[in-house]
Parts: sequence; structure tokens; C-alpha cells
Amino acid sequence: PGLFRLVWYAMRSVALAFACLLVVTSTTSAANTKFTPGAVWLDTSGNPIKAHGGGILYYDNVYYWYGEHQDPNSLGVGCYSSTDLYNWKNEGIAIYVANISQVANVPCAASYIIERPKVLYNEASETFVMWMHLDNVQYSLAHTAVAISKTPIGPFKYVSNFAPNNLESRDMTVFQDSNGKAYLIRSSGHTNLGIGVSELTSNYQNVTNMASYIGQSREGPAILHRGGTYYLVLSHCTGWSTNPADLWTASSLSGQWTQVGNPTNSPNTFNSQSTFFLPLQGKLAGQYIFMADRWNYPNLVNATYIWLPAKWNGNTLSITWYDSWDLSVFG
Repeated sequence: PGLFRLVWYAMRSVALAFACLLVVTSTTSAANTKFTPGAVWLDTSGNPIKAHGGGILYYDNVYYWYGEHQDPNSLGVGCYSSTDLYNWKNEGIAIYVANISQVANVPCAASYIIERPKVLYNEASETFVMWMHLDNVQYSLAHTAVAISKTPIGPFKYVSNFAPNNLESRDMTVFQDSNGKAYLIRSSGHTNLGIGVSELTSNYQNVTNMASYIGQSREGPAILHRGGTYYLVLSHCTGWSTNPADLWTASSLSGQWTQVGNPTNSPNTFNSQSTFFLPLQGKLAGQYIFMADRWNYPNLVNATYIWLPAKWNGNTLSITWYDSWDLSVFG
């Protein structure tokens, strides 16, 4: 009986340990090995990623994904980190809506809307600089806001908000060129009359002159630079409804823009809207991923993501649908 009891306790201990292991592993998402556009994307803790209208910064061998965190209980900018682009760790809220200082005619911080956050690293000041579209619930404020941090995951500290070049500003992105200069590209003017491109100050915290302007009503800017040409994908202005993407090119950010057409050949951009071109690093340097959002208005917290490889035929950009894919498509 004594030996039997010892064996029984040993088996019980093993069973309990196995049960504990199941509990631990059940709270962790299985590792992703591919992209599945439009599917719910879980972070490494098994929760849906909340980083809409976002952009990605590569720093110290890690990708950081910033985007709109639209959970009513924690409105702000979500931050996630990854080394392989498939699997993302939730790093928390980089800045809360409630942390943003008061703006005239806005009664409380909770009335703010933060959209399309993007982050640059300013090497001279060793500072991470976040830009975002800041608005009120009526979308009549139409400002950009700036926040800074000494670490990529924050917390970011609010610096200012303003109308860049004294013009309304809504959908936006930022772009750091190979020479270290950085630019704000945004829907500019009353009710998105056009797309303005403005060079940033040396500390990346304000704008200088308007470098160029596209005089057509557009939003959802995403930009890349390849082989001496700037490729700017835009969306038409149809609210939360999808529409065909619109590609423009230029040889200089201060030059003339030429309208090319729809690089997706999809009448509704695969039922999504552009937000960012992700430049890959390492062996895949020179390749890009097109990032877009499949909005689920009015339940935006459940929107999903469309990530697709940017492909080239000479200097012609094309974005093709894949039900699922991995980085091997780049060769």
C-alpha cells in the first residue's frame, strides 16, 4: 500500500503539472508562420491586435507597430513589437487619448479622436517622435499632434497640436528619406481638398515649407521610395466605404506628381484602405509590404488588416491579392 500510494502521488503530481502547462499554453497564441489578409490577427498573448491606421518603425533589430487602439476602455495608440513580422507582442498603450492636453473648444480629453499614428526616430536627438491626426468628434478640429519618447514603446509625452502650414489636416503619414530629412504627407485643406507634402524641422517636431501639393481630394496616404522614384498610394474620399486605390509618382518630394492609376486592379482595394508601406530589412531590404485596413464601421474596434507584398515589373508597382502568404514570395 505504501508503494502504491507513492506511485499514485507521483502520477497525480505529473497530471497536475501537465494541467498547469495546458493552462499556461492556452493563454498564448500559437506562433504564426504566414500572413492571412482580412483574418483576425492575434498577438502573442492570444488577443486581437489593435493597431489600425498604423505604421511600423524598425529600430535596433525590432519592428514596432503603432496604430489606433479603439477599445473604449483604453483609447489611444497601441504598440506591438516583433522580430519576424508574423508574431507581435503587445507592448501596451504608447499614449492615451486622455493624456493629450486640452484644445480650445474641446470640452474634455475623452472627446478627442486619434487616427493614423506614425513614429520616426530622430537620431540627432535620440528621440522617438510620434505624429498623429488629432480631431474632435465632429471632425472639425483637423489638426496634427506630436508626442515624443526616449524609448520606442513609450510612454510618449504630448508636445503640441496644430494645423500644419495653417491648413486643415486629417489622414496622414510621415516619411524619413535616405538623407535623414523627414516629411509629413496628409489630406490638406478644407474637407480634404488635396494632399500636402511638407518637410519637417530638424527635430521632426514641426513642419517647414510645403514641398509639394496634389490638388485632388484624397486620403489614406502610404509612400515608398525606390530606384529614384517616390510612389504614393492614396484613397478616394468616400468615408468608411472602400474605393479604388490611386497611385501617384514623382522623382522628388518637391516636384511634380503624376497620376498613374490603381496598382491593385481591385475596384475597392480588396475592401480596404491604404495606411503604410513597410520597408523590409536584412536580406529582404528593398522589398515592401503594403499595409491597409479593412474597416468595420461603426464597430471599428473589430476592423482587420490587409498586408500584401508590393511587386514590381520594372518600375511598375502592383499589389496582388493572396489568401495567405509568407516572406518567401520575395524570393
